[in-house]
Amino acid sequence: MVKFTNLPYEILNAIYSCCDEESQNNLRLTYNVFLKNPSNKLKNIKQKTLTNKNLKEFPTIFEELKNLEFLDLSLNKIKAIPSNIQIFKNLEYLSLVNNDLEKISPEIEKLAKLKILFISKNKLSSLPVEFGNLLKLEKLNLEGNQLISLPDSVKNLKNLEFINLRYNKFKSFQTALTFCSNLDRILFNDNELAILPSTIGNLKSLTILNLNNNNLQSLCPEIGELINLKKLSIANNNLQILPKEISHLSNLTHLILNKNQIEVLPIEIGDLNNITDLDLNDNKIKEIPEEIGHMTNLKNLVLSNNLIRELPNGLFLLSNLVGLDLQFNQIKSITNGISQLTYLKRLNAYNNDIEAISEDIGQLNNLCQLCLQHNKIKELPRSIGNLTNLQLLELQYNEIEKLPFNVHHFPMIQHIDLSHNPYDNFKLVFNTYDYLY
Repeated sequence: MVKFTNLPYEILNAIYSCCDEESQNNLRLTYNVFLKNPSNKLKNIKQKTLTNKNLKEFPTIFEELKNLEFLDLSLNKIKAIPSNIQIFKNLEYLSLVNNDLEKISPEIEKLAKLKILFISKNKLSSLPVEFGNLLKLEKLNLEGNQLISLPDSVKNLKNLEFINLRYNKFKSFQTALTFCSNLDRILFNDNELAILPSTIGNLKSLTILNLNNNNLQSLCPEIGELINLKKLSIANNNLQILPKEISHLSNLTHLILNKNQIEVLPIEIGDLNNITDLDLNDNKIKEIPEEIGHMTNLKNLVLSNNLIRELPNGLFLLSNLVGLDLQFNQIKSITNGISQLTYLKRLNAYNNDIEAISEDIGQLNNLCQLCLQHNKIKELPRSIGNLTNLQLLELQYNEIEKLPFNVHHFPMIQHIDLSHNPYDNFKLVFNTYDYLY
């Protein structure tokens, strides 16, 4: 790609005059070295994209582009937002993603119309107090910096709807954010958060809260006041218990709690009847409350890597369940109630202590994936041959000594593994399948 430098203003004017109005206002110079000879006619440009140009500072020509509304300087080497940033009084969008920013001038407060500011993947360790004067700001991305705190003035950003603080060095949830009443999404994962402030309940507009990969040991009861929350992710923390107030999150559809230290689930969790996805993988849960059966909209339930010995009857009331993951527990049997899960497509229960499978499993007409390897199964129910939609069947490393006569009736099957069982005539039974192992 050819790079142009120092183009004469006559050429710039010629280029400009050949463009339609929209092109004139949106002149893009991405991947070219910035022009040093400004054209007077370029003063009307409203959008400028100058990404990946090895810029180390704001070009002086910018002083002529006072009508800019959109400025993208991503993928450069700019170290500071200069004090003359104030000349862009009409700027609504500013992106400085992936630069070398170490500081931001207090003059940034003069960008009174700024709505979107993306300054992720830089080297910022602090923000000026004046940052809180960007009263029109709606979206703020600060991911991948070295921030340990936000100025208290951030609480003035009443129009802020989205903030991304991932991959910084925060040790506490910034209380100032809880005064930003219009916040809709907060991404605060991959920090060092240890506690949530009680004022978090102020965020009534919040729909998405991501706190994955922090050091949280508990949740304050006020988390139940986030009445519009739809997705709550707190994976890979140190949570031991859940407050019963979590049941007040009546609009919650996704609850992600994998890789914690949870031992007991509150019975109130069953009140979350709009939940579609519940992930409790890799905890220390021994018992699932019967009240889980009230989650009638649940589609995906992940209970793998726990200490569960028995499935509650309430679980079989989840008539909309599509995926059920039970692997790496201590479950001894799959009981009769399984037949009520008529929409179930995926059942993973490998690495348990399962000895018996109910005949009712044959009523799961939609089942596509059945993984029961590494158990203690001696015999398969005859009804397993009724699973006509089955595509994947994993039964290796069991104690199967014989097969029911109709077990080979799987018209949709793509993969069967029956290896490492006492019975050794599988090839004779499944002689029509190319995917037998």
